[in-house]
Amino acid sequence: MAVSSIHSKNICTNPSFQGALQHKLSKRLYQKDELDKMLNDYSEEERYLGSLPPSWVKDFTPDEIGERTELVFKTFSEFAKSVYELEENRCAIEERKLRELEFEIAALQGKTLQNNLIEEKWEEYSRCLEKLVNKFEEDDYVKLCEKLSSELSNLLNKKIDAKYLDDGTFGVVFLISADEEKYSLKVFKPLESEINDNGGTVEPANAIYADRMMKPERCAKVYCGKVASDNENDAFILTKYIEPEACDLRRMNDVLKWIYNADMLSNRFTFTDVKPSDPFNGNFINGTLVDFGGIEFTCKSAKEYKLMKQLHQAIKSGDTQKIRKIKAEHGKSEEFENCMRRILSYAELLSNRNFMAAHDKIYSSSTDKMIKGFKELGVKLVRFDDDAWQYLYDAN
Repeated sequence: MAVSSIHSKNICTNPSFQGALQHKLSKRLYQKDELDKMLNDYSEEERYLGSLPPSWVKDFTPDEIGERTELVFKTFSEFAKSVYELEENRCAIEERKLRELEFEIAALQGKTLQNNLIEEKWEEYSRCLEKLVNKFEEDDYVKLCEKLSSELSNLLNKKIDAKYLDDGTFGVVFLISADEEKYSLKVFKPLESEINDNGGTVEPANAIYADRMMKPERCAKVYCGKVASDNENDAFILTKYIEPEACDLRRMNDVLKWIYNADMLSNRFTFTDVKPSDPFNGNFINGTLVDFGGIEFTCKSAKEYKLMKQLHQAIKSGDTQKIRKIKAEHGKSEEFENCMRRILSYAELLSNRNFMAAHDKIYSSSTDKMIKGFKELGVKLVRFDDDAWQYLYDAN
């Protein structure tokens, strides 16, 4: 990694390896197949993105910062590889342990032993079987975390503590503590099949764009990461740690409205990893995005997104003159047709009694102005009870 690639203007406060790849990724979200092709043009070192937290490098000279940043990035990559390999070999290791214990227990049967040795072996056997079924035990990561803590402490000349935090279908998250600050380090598990919306290729790329485009309260600060292709296993993302806390009902509803894209389906982003059983849908803590899998653009293009926002504002305010103007200018375009499909989907949600009853704090009933706006587009909303609206659509 070339030290000269660091942006000199920020070198003392936020040194970055922001090269051509990061510039591309900060412009928009990319599909998995696009990223696969793109990564062929970049070396392994060029796939490192972002910067270390400023407090980690504030005591280093400009000449030291580049080298230290490079070494920390590589340390994270090696750690990611170790976790990947542990996950990859976990089943084989536990199955071998089970076979060995079976032979040991069989050999001990009928013998007079002290200290309940056979019972202890059976207990060990049960633990191995449990690990094989659940494919996880926190103790598995202790040695890896101790090694990472030691290496980071030596590189940064301060006490760094790494420990397991949580895991999911696609990755494992570790808590990195330095002084009074906390960070989340996500690394990735082996995938049983090719996944388009998650994993070490898509998520670091999504994180770069989301960090630039979303409001700070909506997205955990992304410091650095590495994008990996399918044949690599060293991807990682380092973000600010978000401490879970109680959230008042009003803020929760506002956040859920954004997460569910409940404002006439006009948000920039759609989050496909939504989990209805979790008020913040798993990928969010206190309404802040912390997991970057399953993020898509709601609209197919910037032109379509701009048109959707215009229609949304015009409908919400009941501005029939504006709606007629939009129809005259864009009514025959593909973008307008796509926007109308979303508007009709939104009208369907408002007309679904069960849905509205379950989401009455998120999807609010239409106002008189909105009914007027819908009508101008040929969507006639009719109140059929106190909770929901029926709609009829006349394209003419």
